Amino acid sequence: AGEIVLNQPRGLADRALIHALAGETEVALATLSEAVELGWAGYYEAVNDPVWGDTFEQPGFEALLEEMKSAIERQRAAVR
Repeated sequence: AGEIVLNQPRGLADRALIHALAGETEVALATLSEAVELGWAGYYEAVNDPVWGDTFEQPGFEALLEEMKSAIERQRAAVR
């Protein structure tokens, strides 16, 4: 495993997952939002990982998932 760089999208997503595991769902959502703002588009990773648990029930998480999904669709369209 590589080093987690906390100010990069992947590192922030990892940190968000750690908060989710600790039951800190509000912090997890805020941290994941920051990761998405910086370009993390791990939609499929987030929706298929049961570790996120209650985080999906937090207000704003569904909108965040849609934002990630839209980013993936834009990227897909750009390479076609």
